[in-house]
Amino acid sequence: MDFKANQDLWSQAMKAAVVSFYETLRVEIGSDITITIVTPGLVESEMTQGKFLSRDGQMVLDPELRDVQFSVMPIRSVEVAAEEIVKGVCRGDNYITEPAWMKSSFYWKVICLEVLEWINRMLLPEVFCPGGLAAAKFWS
Repeated sequence: MDFKANQDLWSQAMKAAVVSFYETLRVEIGSDITITIVTPGLVESEMTQGKFLSRDGQMVLDPELRDVQFSVMPIRSVEVAAEEIVKGVCRGDNYITEPAWMKSSFYWKVICLEVLEWINRMLLPEVFCPGGLAAAKFWS
């Protein structure tokens, strides 16, 4: 499996491994130290503004690709996301998902994985369909 061609797949697998690691660490440590796991959604960054790493390792600015990948997803400002995360940590939350509406995707994943996969394909076709419009433009 080519890492660059399946970058999103590897990224998601690594994120799941990190969450699993900290869940296990929380059990091992007990209540002496609080561990809060933060799973942020889309937050303003260079990537959400159209800056991407091309296949040859060059940073490129491509607002058109950004519009294809992020146009249907609301993007949270850094200030609001940070404020909500700090509030959750101060409350002692074990998990923080920001924006909070993204938590619903967990339940869809557990109950109706096929529905969530279909929604992802409809919203992000270039990620799941190699050779899609954005993928062809970006990786060519």
